[in-house]
Amino acid sequence: MIGFDLNSATITSDGMAKARIFAQSLLMPELRGKRFLIEGHTDSRGGIPLNMELSRRRAEAVANFLAQQGVERSRVEVRGFGPTNPLPGRKASDPRNRRVEAKLIA
Repeated sequence: MIGFDLNSATITSDGMAKARIFAQSLLMPELRGKRFLIEGHTDSRGGIPLNMELSRRRAEAVANFLAQQGVERSRVEVRGFGPTNPLPGRKASDPRNRRVEAKLIA
């Protein structure tokens, strides 16, 4: 899980470290041909339109960071979910919902 500052598509320092490790993993031979969906999420603070856009920008920020680390951009698809998918057991308003997750597509 990659975290973000409040109301921002700026990756936190902890999130940057996690994204760097993820990028290194994607460059390993056993994952080179695999594609990933990068999902952006927000907490429920602010309006739905704002959060949908913010979540997409967060996913884009991670995808761009991965590309800067050498991951082919064609291997990464992005999608923003806003506050619609909070972490299990967490309220939609919980700040820990401000995150980006990656899922294997193929």
